[in-house]
Amino acid sequence: MDRYRAALAMSHGRCADDGTSEFRRYSAFAAIDEEYAAVAREAALAAIAAGRIGAILPAVRRAAELHPLDEVLQARMMLLLAADGRQAEAFALYQRVREFLAAELGVDPGAELQAAYTEILNAAPN
Repeated sequence: MDRYRAALAMSHGRCADDGTSEFRRYSAFAAIDEEYAAVAREAALAAIAAGRIGAILPAVRRAAELHPLDEVLQARMMLLLAADGRQAEAFALYQRVREFLAAELGVDPGAELQAAYTEILNAAPN
């Protein structure tokens, strides 16, 4: 968990982002940003498996904020929140992501995001 946290802490935002859209022209920068998101996705799963949610939650939250259209990352963020006892926050995140996907892309949440929602819903105390 410590290596994931250290790796994620090395990022200070989007690669070469100077506030303009110019930086997105370079595929190498986009690839670095995708690697950051991939590490966050893996870290979330490792934290859940190890039961060390608090160790990685802030770093994964930051990655999820930087990658709002990454449904897998958002789903894993929801699962982290739920594993940390924050089901209401996980459901609120799902709603925000669902609305964002509809507004930005005109689509409904994909299978992994829906599965995370259902998993949390089924595990929530009645």
